[in-house]
Amino acid sequence: MNPDHFNTQLSLGRLLLLKGKPDKAQEHYQKAIALDPSSSVPYVELSRIYAGKGEWDKAEAVLKRMILTSGSTYQALHVLAFFYESTRKFGQAEQTYLKAVETAPQGDVAALIQLASYYGRMKSYERALQAMQKVVEIRKDDLDVLVSIGQLHFYFNKVQEAEATVDKVLDKKKGHLDANLLKGRILFARKDFGNALERFDVVVRESPRNGLAYYYRGLCHIEKGEPKMGRQDLLKALEFNPGLLDARLLLAEFYLKDRNAIWLVSRLMQQRKSPLRTPRPDLRRKPEGS
Repeated sequence: MNPDHFNTQLSLGRLLLLKGKPDKAQEHYQKAIALDPSSSVPYVELSRIYAGKGEWDKAEAVLKRMILTSGSTYQALHVLAFFYESTRKFGQAEQTYLKAVETAPQGDVAALIQLASYYGRMKSYERALQAMQKVVEIRKDDLDVLVSIGQLHFYFNKVQEAEATVDKVLDKKKGHLDANLLKGRILFARKDFGNALERFDVVVRESPRNGLAYYYRGLCHIEKGEPKMGRQDLLKALEFNPGLLDARLLLAEFYLKDRNAIWLVSRLMQQRKSPLRTPRPDLRRKPEGS
């Protein structure tokens, strides 16, 4: 490898990080920046190293330098905004997300979606909705955007609004997977388990590795008095999405009742590949064509 090449320095930095040597990795990221100041990748990696050591001022300085030199200013602003959010500097985070929206290329909605996601995380329903409505003005015929708005409504327990939005999508495209998944969750929340099950069947049939669909389908089977089928779907859910905490807890309850807890613990520990977490709607996904 030629040490004067940007990719060489970047690769060496990543290799040293994997080996648990951030100080040495830091040197290679700095060399990569010197070789190509317009690339945002080494700035981000270097800021993470500083943040990992608690050197927040240095991490912020690196990200600000990235904004001045990167070819994609508004994308660099996303990184800085998320840094501010992670360090609980919420005023600066909001202003930086807004600045990213202002500097985004015409027709690019990624910055607006990032802003909506931020407001969602801050529990500000009205502001998140306003940002997503601006996305709709730009992407008038984008069904994925409508589903994201439906997810936003549902996340804030606006079930009627969520259903009205998702029904618009299904009227135009009956097989839309994310819309069927959301419709199923709405029906499940209303205890209409039979019709909810049909929606989850659509998703599983077309997307057989969708852990969330298996999870909710399993819940429907359990509510319908079909525990065996429910357990099978919960196991499938964990196979494809090991981070579904609620699925683990339900299975634990099943097998503890069956006095088979040792088998359960063994099975779940084998499947655990990511931190436990409860699924939440993600508005950050970039719509197709953007």
